Amino acid sequence: MHGVTTHDISENEFWDCVDELPHLTDRALFLHRQNGLSVEQIAKRLGIEQKEAAERLSEGLALVRGSFSVAEH
Repeated sequence: MHGVTTHDISENEFWDCVDELPHLTDRALFLHRQNGLSVEQIAKRLGIEQKEAAERLSEGLALVRGSFSVAEH
């Protein structure tokens, strides 16, 4: 297996994982996935720097993917 993508995860499973993430990380994922906001838009909405928004989004996606790759083994 080449790793889990968010496309391999059902919507319910995805959001269950997101609920477990730190607040700004879950908000960044929500704004990106549900509202289609860019990193710049997420940063403005959350009142954080673009770099932090990008890091939160990347971290959140990695944690969600990691939850499922560990669960599969």
